[in-house]
Amino acid sequence: MKTSWVEAARRAAWIAFPAAGIVWLATATYNESWFIAEEGLLLDRASGSGSLIDNLFSGVNGHLNVVASLVYHLQVKWLGVETHWLVFSAAVASIVLVQLSLARLLSRLGVPTLVALLVGTTAAFYGPGAQSVFWEFMQVQNLCIALCFFAASIVLRGAPSSRHAIWAVAALLAVAFLVDSLVVPFGAFFVGALAAFLWPRRQVAFVLLVP
Repeated sequence: MKTSWVEAARRAAWIAFPAAGIVWLATATYNESWFIAEEGLLLDRASGSGSLIDNLFSGVNGHLNVVASLVYHLQVKWLGVETHWLVFSAAVASIVLVQLSLARLLSRLGVPTLVALLVGTTAAFYGPGAQSVFWEFMQVQNLCIALCFFAASIVLRGAPSSRHAIWAVAALLAVAFLVDSLVVPFGAFFVGALAAFLWPRRQVAFVLLVP
């Protein structure tokens, strides 16, 4: 009976922490944030006559930001620039994903659930991620980091017993590359370093070569 209560409390914590973060961001920061200079390029592209595919793969400052390009395109085409709730929602989702992915990674390392969630929350909302709470364009960095943390969590399970884990890590890194090709090398290095200790070399090479 005690075990079931503990497990229920753990599951509730995984829901309560991100839910509280979403409510706080929605109520405290929505009216404090707006489009900034770095977003002008994406807004101009979305407002122009170029195709969606061209916009997605044109890059920003020399690197790919496919997901952000899509979000800003939909914001302009569907809602216009009088509001920013779609971009804001994507930014909030990216922050919560950093929170959960870091907590998951720490949990894989044996850190208690409550401590892992507190660290993930602090890092995503108040610590290194504090500026992303108000700078919505940082959703690309957030999402890329979160994908790399999720990939690292899979690696920490140990040597994969099937190809599913290998493909999952490779797919996460490949998507992270499309999200932000500037940040992903750092995340891939982190994931690769973990895999080098826990996986056979051939599998590590495959995972890192796919992106």
